[in-house]
Amino acid sequence: MQVIGDNVQDATESQWRLFDESRGRLDAPHFALTGDHDIKDDPAADWFRASFESTYGARLSTDRAFLVGVQLLDGVGAAVLDVEGALVIADLTRGTGRFNLMQGVLAAATGVGASSSNLINGFVVHHAGFDAGFITLAGFATLAWLLVQFRLPETPPSPCVAT
Repeated sequence: MQVIGDNVQDATESQWRLFDESRGRLDAPHFALTGDHDIKDDPAADWFRASFESTYGARLSTDRAFLVGVQLLDGVGAAVLDVEGALVIADLTRGTGRFNLMQGVLAAATGVGASSSNLINGFVVHHAGFDAGFITLAGFATLAWLLVQFRLPETPPSPCVAT
């Protein structure tokens, strides 16, 4: 399980201790990532490193080029998927009046997929380890790629209309 950022509000040691106590009650293996509210100053960063890095593999990076690069890649990937989704929906629903409906279906499917991915892979990792979890996610990704390659119809070219 990933504990993703903004785990505490003001990055005080007391808030981190409360978070650590709550985290200690989890049965599943977990990985803590930090957010902008989690690390405000050097003592908080030092406490986070001492408490989380050695046990759960959480890391802090101060390399600004790395952080900006990761954020740029995340943004580009999200933009490409958003635009691609809208284009596919436009192609598949052209002339039906169901574009907005299908955008809602895609958003719902994305939410279900994100939730079930964590649930299924958490179960696999808990019972079979991280390698099996990675292979499981890679298998789902491969299945999705195969579906797009072989089952998603190409958009036929639009006939040219002379004006």
